[in-house]
Amino acid sequence: MDNVYFYTRKYGWEKPIIDYFQKEKLWDQVFVSTRFIEEEEFYQPQYIKKYIPKDILDRLYAFLPQFIDMKSRTSALSEFDYEEYNYHDYLNLFSIYINVYYNFYTKNNINLLVMTRGPHLGFDLIAVCVAEVLNIKTLFLEQSHFPNRYFMYLNFKDFGEFSTSKVIAPSKPVKIEKKYEKELSYMDEEKLSLKQKYKKFYENNPSIRMLSQLTHKAFRGQAIYRYDLKHKFKRNREKYNQPIDLKEKFIYFGLHLQPEQTTSAWGGEYVDQLLALERLSEFIPDDVKIYVKENPKQTYVMRGELFYKRLQRIKKLVLVPNETNTYDLIKNCLFVSTISGTMGWEAITGGKNVLIFGWGVWYKTFPGVFYFEDNPDYNELLANQIDHDQLEKEATQLKSKTGKGIVFPISYYFDLVPGFTPEQNTKNIAASIKKFLYTE
Repeated sequence: MDNVYFYTRKYGWEKPIIDYFQKEKLWDQVFVSTRFIEEEEFYQPQYIKKYIPKDILDRLYAFLPQFIDMKSRTSALSEFDYEEYNYHDYLNLFSIYINVYYNFYTKNNINLLVMTRGPHLGFDLIAVCVAEVLNIKTLFLEQSHFPNRYFMYLNFKDFGEFSTSKVIAPSKPVKIEKKYEKELSYMDEEKLSLKQKYKKFYENNPSIRMLSQLTHKAFRGQAIYRYDLKHKFKRNREKYNQPIDLKEKFIYFGLHLQPEQTTSAWGGEYVDQLLALERLSEFIPDDVKIYVKENPKQTYVMRGELFYKRLQRIKKLVLVPNETNTYDLIKNCLFVSTISGTMGWEAITGGKNVLIFGWGVWYKTFPGVFYFEDNPDYNELLANQIDHDQLEKEATQLKSKTGKGIVFPISYYFDLVPGFTPEQNTKNIAASIKKFLYTE
């Protein structure tokens, strides 16, 4: 039987799954995570009996920059406010988390880690990395855009390749309408209650938030600093916009909302989106421009003054007006470029090629997708014709390697499943995990 650490954000479906596997005598001890590591019993100082061996720690230090990027979003204020740590605070936390997980795993003989999402908060990255160096099997569950399906794989860096996945639930042929436009409700404006509108007004008003933070000892230290950043961002996101001509030769690059899993987890070094744009600028000819559009939900985080000063220095780059229609940009560009975004999927399903920079892109192996790190040829990228029938075939093959159910319960995924019931969802998830882990 497996001793399991079940890392989750407490979505509600976990307990029946755990009960099922314990009843089946496949799981013995199961430790369910709290929301944050600081709330864990094993986080207490007396729990650390020994330090992680030097050779293992040396391997983990490669993840320090990614850890800092992820951890900086876990502010007590919100995930879109900076945490009030300096470099040395992050260094200390990095060491504490490593030794905390090392002692927890070894003391309890953990041999299976279940992650209900890929790591993107910092401490969850350490949970995964320490498990990997200790050779603890790790099962990743990640909701997909296929209705009622989620990806299952055994290695963090396998997302997009899915070489550790296997056929779980054979799929009927996937039919994809050949067009760019998609209905993505998570990009729509939310319908808010009066209470939610009041909360949103409070959250989006820099002056009110600053005054509120000044009354809290824990937040007042950087309240004025955050207020200043928000005002500068509001000014800069309009200041550097330029008029565009859709008849020009251009590449369309849509900036990701940050901080988010799409770049902090799956972007690798291209969590620095400007690095991708700098390299894209060198990749394309001098007579081609890069039209860049900001994400409509972006806040001030990761968009400081130096971001815009650096952006200005990128040759061929034009920051388009925020109201520019995304699909007009996709339709008229030579090709789309993104770190790991849905716009790449929109592009290839409409017949347009995409150049991706992130290593973790769920449609990475599909026709029409070119990965920058593979050193693609510019002219081949332009000339490539997407075989839509082959795209549907490969989407079907990938869907067959997904589990049934909803493991990330938000309205967008529920809306894709008419007649959804929690009871059936539990049965689907349990059957899929059992087949993946315990059936040859």
